[in-house]
Order: sequence, then structure tokens, then C-alpha cells
Amino acid sequence: MSIHTEKNVFLIPYWIVNTIERNHYTLDTVLNLEKLTDITSAEDLALTSLLNEDNSKVFGVNIYSPSLYQNWYKDGKVWEKFNTQIKPLEQLLHNEIDNRLFNEASLNSNYQEPFEIKDIDSKTFLVIIYPGYFGGTKFKEYQNKLGKELLKLFYVYEGYDCMTKRQIFEHYLNNL
Repeated sequence: MSIHTEKNVFLIPYWIVNTIERNHYTLDTVLNLEKLTDITSAEDLALTSLLNEDNSKVFGVNIYSPSLYQNWYKDGKVWEKFNTQIKPLEQLLHNEIDNRLFNEASLNSNYQEPFEIKDIDSKTFLVIIYPGYFGGTKFKEYQNKLGKELLKLFYVYEGYDCMTKRQIFEHYLNNL
């Protein structure tokens, strides 16, 4: 009898990871909104939220994953600040995420891969999105590669039956 753990996906733009590392924190800091508000700008947090809410450019279809908000909601006071000061910025920054993350002109030789997947806790896969790849000419290839890599991980953690019920599995099959 196997015990499975349901894992969720949390997308993070590369610049948040750079900020976390520059401040000598570990990657699981992305799950702690209070720490993030100390080291990142409200705009960067709004862009991160926007990336997780509208992730169709990364996956090819918008995939719901509650990981971002489940983790950020833990502290009511910080969550209130997020909803009143950060969340409203999303509407103003929608084009900014395209320019910084999905514009092929933003490709950077420091980032040789389109994404990186990190297993940061028992419930979360962190997917770091690097600039330019998902807005370039090979975006479909990268979407399929990401889907395939996540499905392999879901298979290991959840088993075949649970993995095949995921929206990303159906989308992956439709693109074969």
C-alpha cells in the first residue's frame, strides 16, 4: 500500500529567486509572504500572483493550483496587506509580466533552460520561469517539456491514477 502526497505547483519568476538568494534565504521563502514582503517589492509580488493566476503562457492552458494562496494565507495580517496593497497592482502590471518574462527579447545567456523545477516541501513543486523562453518561437516545445517533467514527478508522488486526473495530463495528451 502506497501513501501519496498531493503536490501543487507554484510558479515563480526568476527575479524573485535572485532576490531570495541575494538575501541568503532558502527557496522555501517563497511560501512565506511576510518574509517576501520584507525583501521584494509589491510590484514583484503582484507579478508573481498574476503569473500563478494566469499561467496559460507557461502551461498552454490555465492550470489551477492553490499552492500560492494556501501558503500565503497563513498569516491573516500579511494576507490583508496583500489583498489591499499588492493584489490591486495586478491590473496595472499585466503587460509588465509579458515584457519581463515572456518577451523573447528578454532571453538571457545566464539562463540556459526555460524553467527549473524544485521540490521545496511536501506539498509544493516550485517552478522557476526564466526570461524569454515561453514567449519565443519554441514556446509550445517548452510547454510540453514542462508538462512532461511535472507529470513524471506527479506520477512518483501521487501514482498513476491521481496523475491522470490532473488537468495538465489531459492537456499534455491533447498536444501529443
